[in-house]
Amino acid sequence: MPRASTRNPTRRSSSYSPVQENNYNIDRFSHARRDPSRPYPTLGAVMDRTATADPNEGFSDLGFRDFLQAARRVSRRKLARIETNPHATELLNRGVEFVTETNETFNSVLEASVLHTGNVGSMLMDEVAVTNA
Repeated sequence: MPRASTRNPTRRSSSYSPVQENNYNIDRFSHARRDPSRPYPTLGAVMDRTATADPNEGFSDLGFRDFLQAARRVSRRKLARIETNPHATELLNRGVEFVTETNETFNSVLEASVLHTGNVGSMLMDEVAVTNA
C-alpha cells in the first residue's frame, strides 16, 4: 500500500523572527560567541548565511536566541523541499513554526525547546532524504 506524502508548505508565524531588525541581537552582544576578537555578526550577514545554509559554516558565533531563529529559517527552507507523510509534515512544521493558540499562555522556555527540537528534527529528516536520494 503506497504511503501518502506531502510536500511541506512553508508557513510564517511565531513570536519573533530574525528577519525583523528589532528582534535581532536583543541581548546586545558586541562580539561573536566564544571569540571576542570578532564582532557580532550583522543581521544582513546572518540572513545571507541562512540563505545558503552551508553545513560547514554553522552559526556557532551567534547567541542562543539568534541561533534558534537562524536555524529555524534554514529548517523552513529544508522542510519546503523534502517530502514526508502528512503526520511527519505536521509534526515538523509545528516544531519549526511554534505558535500558541489564543487561549494558551505563552511560555518562552517552551517555545525555545520546541523550536530547537523542530530544528533538529528537520535537519535529521533532510539528512535522511539526502542519504536515501
